[in-house]
Amino acid sequence: MGNVGACIYVRAGEPKRDKEVGLANNTTSAEITEYFKKASYYAQLVKNEGHSLTAKYWDFFIDICSDKYNTALNKDGAKANESIWEVEFAGNRSTDVRAEGRIGNIIGIQGKDLSSKASITGKGDPGYAYAFIWNTPKLLELYEANDDIDRCNWNIAPFTYTQSAGEGTPVDGREFVKGKRDEVEQQYWDKSFSYGKTEPGSTYGDRESKNDANKNRNRAAAK
Repeated sequence: MGNVGACIYVRAGEPKRDKEVGLANNTTSAEITEYFKKASYYAQLVKNEGHSLTAKYWDFFIDICSDKYNTALNKDGAKANESIWEVEFAGNRSTDVRAEGRIGNIIGIQGKDLSSKASITGKGDPGYAYAFIWNTPKLLELYEANDDIDRCNWNIAPFTYTQSAGEGTPVDGREFVKGKRDEVEQQYWDKSFSYGKTEPGSTYGDRESKNDANKNRNRAAAK
């Protein structure tokens, strides 16, 4: 209950607009003060429950995909407990249960729909996603400013999947932003599909783009 309360009261930044908890435009200073006290109270409950950041960020997600929770360790070798609470999904859009969600399909790494190709499995079909939402340079710069390249490269995929034989064929490569392949190799390389290292300009395998990374960033910013 403390976690849920923290979620509600963290919204205290705009107390006069938060009518859901009874604060109207005529809220008094005393009421606002009390509101922020409650926000602090519930935030401290969460903080003191012993949550920390996982040393290898991707392990947090590997846990969840394996139906495990908070087994990953922090930098001190203790259980990180990074997950405060989980949201569960169920169903596959073919039954009466329709609570599976489409987060991965909507904002995941862009991938072609190969579901009709029964013979294409495993890394040949890493997943179908529209990639409707892309990051902004501001988000990228926040990760860089905090020296958090591990989380940056997991949350902002530094590659796109490619198919050297064209539409309807298996994925057989990833094209990385210049300078990013070596970073990922030191991070979650063994946790992701890999296709064999090749040289820039190749049409298959794991290779880096010939384009300068700053040019890619400037082009994104222009959009």
